[in-house]
Amino acid sequence: MTASIRSRSVAAAGAALLAVSLIAGPLASAPVARAAGSTVLAIIGDQGYGNTAQATVATMVNGWTADALVTLGDNYYSGVGGTGTERYDLAAGRYYCQWMAGVAPGTWCPSGGTSATNRFWPATGNHDHTDAGIANYTGYFALPGNERYYDVVIGDIHLMMLDSQAALASGTELSAQRSWLIATAAASTARWQVVILHHPPYSSSSNHGSTPAFQWPYADWGVDLVLSGHDHTYERLAVDGLTYVVNGLGGASLYPFGTPVTGSLVRYAGSHGALRLTSDADGLHGQLVDTAGTTRDTFDVVAETALTMTFRDGDGPTGAYAGTRDATISGDTPGTALGADTTLLVDGDDPAGTGRDLVTLIRWNLSALPAGAIVRSASLRFRVTNQSAGGYGIWEVRKDWTEGEATWQNASAGTPWAGAGASGAADRGSTRLGTLSAAATGDLTVPLNADGVALVQSWVDGAANHGLLIADAATSDGADLHSRESGTIAARPALVIRYVQGPVSPTPAPTAAPTPLPSPSAAPTPAPSVGPTPLPSVAPTPAPTPDPTPAPSVTPDPTPAPTPDPTPAPTPDPTPAPTPAPTPAPTPAPVVAPGAFGKTAPLNGAKPRGTTIALTWAASERADRYLVCVDRTRNSACDGTWTEAGSGFAFPAVKGVTYEWQVRAENGGGTTLANGGTWWRFTRSR
Repeated sequence: MTASIRSRSVAAAGAALLAVSLIAGPLASAPVARAAGSTVLAIIGDQGYGNTAQATVATMVNGWTADALVTLGDNYYSGVGGTGTERYDLAAGRYYCQWMAGVAPGTWCPSGGTSATNRFWPATGNHDHTDAGIANYTGYFALPGNERYYDVVIGDIHLMMLDSQAALASGTELSAQRSWLIATAAASTARWQVVILHHPPYSSSSNHGSTPAFQWPYADWGVDLVLSGHDHTYERLAVDGLTYVVNGLGGASLYPFGTPVTGSLVRYAGSHGALRLTSDADGLHGQLVDTAGTTRDTFDVVAETALTMTFRDGDGPTGAYAGTRDATISGDTPGTALGADTTLLVDGDDPAGTGRDLVTLIRWNLSALPAGAIVRSASLRFRVTNQSAGGYGIWEVRKDWTEGEATWQNASAGTPWAGAGASGAADRGSTRLGTLSAAATGDLTVPLNADGVALVQSWVDGAANHGLLIADAATSDGADLHSRESGTIAARPALVIRYVQGPVSPTPAPTAAPTPLPSPSAAPTPAPSVGPTPLPSVAPTPAPTPDPTPAPSVTPDPTPAPTPDPTPAPTPDPTPAPTPAPTPAPTPAPVVAPGAFGKTAPLNGAKPRGTTIALTWAASERADRYLVCVDRTRNSACDGTWTEAGSGFAFPAVKGVTYEWQVRAENGGGTTLANGGTWWRFTRSR
């Protein structure tokens, strides 16, 4: 966070066994008190039935010491009766008046609620639309925004409520709510981001089942938990590492399960109940409690720690940053470069009536982001000096351009655009990445959509970064923005990236060309191994033995041969004593591969905490060196890099991601894998 690195359920291990035990019987009795400093939410779904089951669940949660009561939709069913807003007085005020403030007064909750502030936060369900009428829903409750989809922060939990029934009925509404959710999650500064919608993205119930329209990449948007109802069951799932919970046990008749969907961990439909969600210093904890007070499931969610980096000239990431480039290109002055102007302009009709456009180009150097960063969200910030009633699309720039040379005709001096105004397919992308709507002067934040975030991620990963283009030929009300040349630093354009640190393959210490390990052959190489050039021979060269050179022949003089000199014939130089053959060095015993050894921490299946995980192992007898491999493929093979290490290795892990790791010991005799070759796994939990 994703996260696809991101938040993850830490209860996934041993899930199949856990599911069986939970369905078979209870775990423990439910606590009622809350720990100091914690945030507690009581969560019910599909409760508006007006029956004994609803009353029993209500009595239970009303006894909890919680900060708020949250519903997952279907707050009213037609069997309850009543008319107008009275329907909700009968189905909600009757049971939950103690949590309410500001609702429409009725027979059961005549004061509009007895809570000093509203602590009842409902989500809409299909029966709120079809049975009660959504106008009666919004007329009864006092909720933020448009009251159908809204957000509220309770303690350190940020709830983002969707109106899934309306979204399923309209593609426009679905798109609008998706965009709202992306922007809201991106802007959230709460510790936990929880999405609530009535229709479950994933469900194993044989009644309704999964809702593909809402199978969104929530974790990539920074979401920690997704809660829904609709199916009158309880189910906990882990899909792509994110925890999903279906909880429709609030009062309506219970549903059966069908074939478990992929990711289903726990399924329960034996009785009615409620979910207790607690945030404390140790994390976010869920507990399903039935009406007998018995805990049927518990789980923990851990949140990844997202970091934010702002790119703005003179401001961030450091005051020395000057990596922004921006320019306006004008169809009215096609040969003029405007990159030095202090204002950026966008307009689809300038001068008025000509149909000529003003287009803004902008990019940021992102090299300050750490290697392996995983982008969760990205947004643009501008200071608007001339507002516009229109909206301008944001697009990828595909062609390189130069700030001081870019014009309507050219991307840089001598290099034309494929189409005038950077309009060619080779100039700009065809996928809209966001919309700039400068409806008021002052500071403006423009979130990029999922495609925009993916583009920024590609830049971080090394793809060519030519920046963004802002334009809309159909919008004739122009907008003016401060450029990077503005004299006010805070008014300059900024790119704000929210990211988490992903895994980085450690770079081995630089070495010279690898020195071959000693050969295991029995016969040692006679020449000393340290000399670059072997000596000609290990045997010392004997001093030259004088040839028993025959005495030189003497040519006879005409005179008689002289009488041999009484001096004996010269004695040849003494022949040195034969040099003994060099004694061969003792033949070393054959080199044996390193001895068996094992990894020590983290244990197989462990969930260690911390941004850097210390991987350690026991010593292997006869090992000359150790190499470690950590990867995310989890196929008991190294798909990354074996990196030389000492007796341990510090690995930068992403929260919630499961890794597989192995160590090998090496010497001249071979290689030995730790634990007999068994790869271990760990998941960073915090």
